[in-house]
Amino acid sequence: MMNTNKRTLLIRIVLLVAVASLAILWLVKTPSGIFGKTDSVAYAVCHRMESHTYHMGERPMPLCARDTGMHLGILITLLFHFKWGKQAGMPTRKIQILLGIFFLAFAIDGVNSTLPVLIIIKIDQWYEPLNWLRLATGAGLGIAMGSVLIPVINESLWVEVNQESALSSWSRFGQILLVTAIAGFTVTTEIPVLLYPLAILTAADVLLILTLIFTIVWVMIFNKDNHFQGWKALLWWLLAGFGTALALIAVMDWVRFSLTGTWDGFVF
Repeated sequence: MMNTNKRTLLIRIVLLVAVASLAILWLVKTPSGIFGKTDSVAYAVCHRMESHTYHMGERPMPLCARDTGMHLGILITLLFHFKWGKQAGMPTRKIQILLGIFFLAFAIDGVNSTLPVLIIIKIDQWYEPLNWLRLATGAGLGIAMGSVLIPVINESLWVEVNQESALSSWSRFGQILLVTAIAGFTVTTEIPVLLYPLAILTAADVLLILTLIFTIVWVMIFNKDNHFQGWKALLWWLLAGFGTALALIAVMDWVRFSLTGTWDGFVF
């Protein structure tokens, strides 16, 4: 009978081969070039309408303005939380209220922007939709999402966590807001050389968030909650999460391309 070490090694080899094969297949079947790949990641999760999207010269960003803001907000929030350590507490009550306002602003602006698309419902827009508003409200939601996601990750994975909140002060929250605002302003300049790295980072964040979520799912399925001391011990679980995330993106890409026949964004 196969011992535990050999079984673990076999599972890891199968996992590595499966993820590598999926990655190669996805890379071959999607548009070429670095921005072909970022577009292909965004294609699975975003409508990518050009009128709702900032541009790098002639080329639209991978994600629409709202999703660009959201993933900038999430990524910057995650990076700050990783810097501050394994803290599992939720933000303070006052900061939670502000995050709730961010969510409400996102919802209101999203509904207002969507009204012209819903042909069946003849309702006038409350105000003129603007890409900078989409970007700003998306960034606010991203900060809110990241502020909730990181405590959940820390509480789910690590053997030892600090139960205090990483966002226990306005000073820390202000740092996230400032960096996100700078990144958002940079997007509005539409200067290609500045937007290129942001385009790559926002598309990469789609993969990162899905990878983290699916990693937690796999950890919970196998009852490995609170079993890990650090990221090195989590490596193979992260690979499983990444493989699942990439599989989901590949399926969404295939379904959308099968229905539309184009890698371009939707047109309304």
